[in-house]
Amino acid sequence: LVESWGLAPDFVVGHSVGELVAAYVAGVFSLEDACVLVAARGRLMQALPEGGAMVSLKAAEAEVLPYLAGYEDRVSVAAVNGPAATVISGEESAVLAVAEAVGVKSKRLSVSHAFHSPLMEGMLAEFAEVACRIGYSAPRLAIVSNVTGELVGEEVCSPEYWVRHVRQAVRFGDGVGFLEGQGVTRYVEIGPAGVLSAMGQECVTGPAAFVPLLRKDRDEVEALLAGVAQVHAHGGEVDWEGVFA
Repeated sequence: LVESWGLAPDFVVGHSVGELVAAYVAGVFSLEDACVLVAARGRLMQALPEGGAMVSLKAAEAEVLPYLAGYEDRVSVAAVNGPAATVISGEESAVLAVAEAVGVKSKRLSVSHAFHSPLMEGMLAEFAEVACRIGYSAPRLAIVSNVTGELVGEEVCSPEYWVRHVRQAVRFGDGVGFLEGQGVTRYVEIGPAGVLSAMGQECVTGPAAFVPLLRKDRDEVEALLAGVAQVHAHGGEVDWEGVFA
């Protein structure tokens, strides 16, 4: 819908499962194969033993890493969401011990499992089997990787990449920093709320517009049209005849 209104992205970036959406939009998978991969990912994660914890820490990754010493097989960094926003994930007791040791403001996340942690390793082999059965094509858009925080190359067309993507940290903050370095000043979030827009604003040093197209507290049509208008006001090209068709 958004592309039909002339809002064509120069880059796409997601967050965790959102990167599979970004890869689909960029043409890496067919819609059918993207659904197979997302469904398998969720099914296999949910089949793992429950337990574990995820805690968001108001600290830089470099501040957190020393406290993981001795816990490497039980806890890992699950996400780097900004310069002072690091999520750790793994066995509950170990995660809570690390969070307490770091000693900064923290928030326990409401999750069923400890995603992007050592506790995910039990699903990787079966997920790899599914990833090997689907088709891949070279992306038509530039994809910024959660795994590296930079542009992803041919590896995005390999099953191995998507298996690593399940286990490794989500480097969202690095990805937004990379985009700022490429001169990006407009970020449009297509998702159920404005969570990534709020995080993204913490990742840039210069002026930029972060526009979520859906908001939890607003009517969908109103939020969408207001968002598209905001992109227009920040210099983005919008095909208004297409919008009003």
